[in-house]
Amino acid sequence: MDNFRAGDTFTFEFYNGTYSSADYDMWIAIRGNKVTPIDIQPTTPPIAGITFERQGNGWKVTVADSITKDWEAGDYDYAVIATATGEKHTMETGTVTILPDISAYDDEVDNRSMVKQTLDAVEAAILARASGTVLRKTVNGITFEYLTYTELLMLRDKYTALYSQEERQRKIDSGIPADNKIRVRF
Repeated sequence: MDNFRAGDTFTFEFYNGTYSSADYDMWIAIRGNKVTPIDIQPTTPPIAGITFERQGNGWKVTVADSITKDWEAGDYDYAVIATATGEKHTMETGTVTILPDISAYDDEVDNRSMVKQTLDAVEAAILARASGTVLRKTVNGITFEYLTYTELLMLRDKYTALYSQEERQRKIDSGIPADNKIRVRF
């Protein structure tokens, strides 16, 4: 598990050679910092929207979007656990990021990073100074007030570099090669 978006159907297939689905039940424990624990486990009677299927030596778990829509976005630790009468075995652990359900946003959402918001504010301040007006603007607790043109340009250069780093990392994380080659002509 790497990423999962709240509000989507969650499907997880797990196979383990040591703990067969014929002899063990499986459940998934998901825990995060200061958020409600998530336990995905078979119950009697079954919970509507959660299915467990035994497939060969493994399991397939499906959780309906009507349940995952309430999962809070954030980084979580998870454990896949096999249980039988009097036994409990952790088969796998790791981390998973639950992403927010974008389709559930009611209001306009500013999903720009703090670096991008600050860069935009600095550029707005530069434009205001160029037109002869004095600008006072607060973004994420940073107030820009009566800065010299030189100070604004220095801030713009700093935040442009930081934003370029963010964009390069976003591309790498998305599998897009970063264009950080230095080309030389002879």
